[in-house]
Amino acid sequence: MPLLNDGTILPEQMHMPINQMPDSVAAAALANSWRCSNGHILGVVIREKYHHDRTRPRLMLFRGALQPTDQANSAIPFAKMEAGEVVCGLCGEVKRWRPGDDFIEGLRKP
Repeated sequence: MPLLNDGTILPEQMHMPINQMPDSVAAAALANSWRCSNGHILGVVIREKYHHDRTRPRLMLFRGALQPTDQANSAIPFAKMEAGEVVCGLCGEVKRWRPGDDFIEGLRKP
């Protein structure tokens, strides 16, 4: 996958073609951002293929939480999570990430 700027934000997370990706954009523009109740951006939700035509939602957690006004390319991917608890580094809120019902239902299919 092509990387942009400092190698942290991919164009599909912005819903933009590669050649139209700006050098600087606010983190609030990140598509599928996952936030605490105070609006801090903890990561983005991505869909990964795991079996032919099946995908599963995963959380790409950032190393540190972002303010919506921070630059998107300052987000450093830290880990991909399937489930677990995340603590916001800015306000301390604990938020739980769990797989979606579509993923759980997909596990039951042969």
